[in-house]
Amino acid sequence: MPPFAGDTCEYVTDWIAVKVRWQLSIDPTEQRALDAKSADCPNTPCVSPSHDDLPEY
Repeated sequence: MPPFAGDTCEYVTDWIAVKVRWQLSIDPTEQRALDAKSADCPNTPCVSPSHDDLPEY
């Protein structure tokens, strides 16, 4: 988690967006951790970047 607590919501939603965007799985432990952390962020949108916003590799 980020050292500054104020960045936690953005970090968690970015994490979830990456998982969704790339269709990555999560294990039960990760699911519980994300659920717990995101519960503190009820008004933080989770937006998955579009393909056009992603860098080329």
